Amino acid sequence: MKVLALTTAALVALSGAAFAQTAAPGDTMLDSGAIEQLRTLDPNLDVTTLTPIQINEINEEVEDDGLTEGELETILETM
Repeated sequence: MKVLALTTAALVALSGAAFAQTAAPGDTMLDSGAIEQLRTLDPNLDVTTLTPIQINEINEEVEDDGLTEGELETILETM
């Protein structure tokens, strides 16, 4: 059971790092909370296409009160 839990934790950590990658190294990265909310709201979102401004907006919304689907759409459409 411990092996399964550790394996699952490792896979989640690795997939989170891959999901958080941006187009250029050194750009702003998504916070872990933002990654989880994006997976829920739009699991097919290609985060490599997000601009640093979009990433910052997403991180701020998540920190404030959470990201809603409407807020995500607005961020993606207006920037």
